[in-house]
Order: sequence, then structure tokens, then C-alpha cells
Amino acid sequence: MNLPDPIFPRLNRFVWILIGSLVLGFLLAACAAEPPPTPTPIPPTPTPDPAAILREAGEAMSALESVRFDIQRSGGPAFIDPDGLFAINKAAGQYRAPASVAATVEVAGPGLNLVVQTIAIGEEQWLTNFLTQQWEKLPPGFGFNPALIFSDEVGWRPLLEKDLSSVSPLREETIDGAAFYVIEATVEGERVRAMTANAAASDQPVTLTVWIDPASRLIHQAAFATPSRSPEEPSQWLLKFSQFNEPVTIEPPPTG
Repeated sequence: MNLPDPIFPRLNRFVWILIGSLVLGFLLAACAAEPPPTPTPIPPTPTPDPAAILREAGEAMSALESVRFDIQRSGGPAFIDPDGLFAINKAAGQYRAPASVAATVEVAGPGLNLVVQTIAIGEEQWLTNFLTQQWEKLPPGFGFNPALIFSDEVGWRPLLEKDLSSVSPLREETIDGAAFYVIEATVEGERVRAMTANAAASDQPVTLTVWIDPASRLIHQAAFATPSRSPEEPSQWLLKFSQFNEPVTIEPPPTG
């Protein structure tokens, strides 16, 4: 009987081990020769330019078809009549482009508080009489007129595009769960007359703070202070905006 020579299986295994070692060494050498790919760096997110955001906010506010506004005055009084008898406390209403406003105004007079209605359409403005509550037409340019806030001549767009200086760095703030850009800037005191609808002005520059929606660039809130008859207690103003571009109808009131 012929038995298999034990040297051949051992030799066969040796050959395969040698071949495997050579292949593995070749693969390792190839991997070592080719450096790993360099990861592409992610460019940093640029910091938004606050001056550019303000200009865009001016354009967004100027393009509104309608908006609800709420004006609140605290601190020292701000009078809306030449004799300094009636101080505005708050006003709330709606604006419709291009120049129509309907608002309810709360006024503090000598020993009493009053609520009056006002409507402005273009150059015409009406106000309810303090005593009779009947509508009366006012002379052009007279009295408290919230339409000035949205005017193409003196409203948001010219204010934010060219009438601000010392613009602050951008910061973010959350109000009622919504994130806003917050920017502060300096504005000439007389310029805030339009922002208070003829109710106040200042002989000194004023710091204006605005809260801007990052997506729409619409202003949701603005705050500033103006001097009052009490030097120690300036008038603090807070303007809020909401219900952007919702349907609004404003018509002349019935007059007797």
C-alpha cells in the first residue's frame, strides 16, 4: 500500500500562507501609500449685518398691506394738544395701505380719562368729540395721527434706511417662544415725532430698540423714551405690531 507523502500537504499550506502574506502586505502598502482624503472644511456662518437687516426691515414694513398696532406710553406724560391738557396713555388700531388708519385712543385729561376714536384716510382725519362722541373732521395735519408711522415720507422705511446712527451689534431674544433679532440704534429726537404719531419729540438723540422677525424681517416691537414735563421721568414708548396683511376695511365715519 502506498501512503501519501506527508511533506506535500505541509508544502501546500506553506505556499498558500506565503501567497496570503504577500497579498496582505501589498494591500497594506497600497493603503499606506495613498493618504486619507482631507475633509472639506465647513465655512463659518457669516454674522448678519445689523445695518442691512434694518434696511430690509424698512422695506418689509413699507410693503405691508395692513397691520395691527398697539402703542403704550408709560412714565412721564406725552400731550397730544398744544395746551398740554390731554396726555395719551395708549392707542390701538389697524393700518391699511397706503394711508388709512382706524384707532381707539385712551387719553388722560384734567381729572378724567377719555376714550376717543380716530380715523385717517389720506389727508383727511376724523375724531370723536370728547363730550358728545360725535365724529368731527379735523384740519389737515392736526392732532394724533397713527398713519404717520407708516408714511413713505417719515415712517419706517426712511427711518431705518437712512435716519439711524450708532447701530449696535446684533443680538437675539425670545419672546413668547418666538426668536427675534434685537438691534439698537440712535435716532434724532425730532424724528421720533412720526413714531409717536405727533404725540412727542425730543431735543436730544433717542435710542431706538427694535425686535425683528429673522425670516420676514417684519418689526414686531419697538421701544424708546422721550422727555416729558417731568425731567426725572421720561415718557417710555412701546409699539407692538401684529396681524400682518390680514384683511382690513377702513371707511370714512358718519358725520352729522
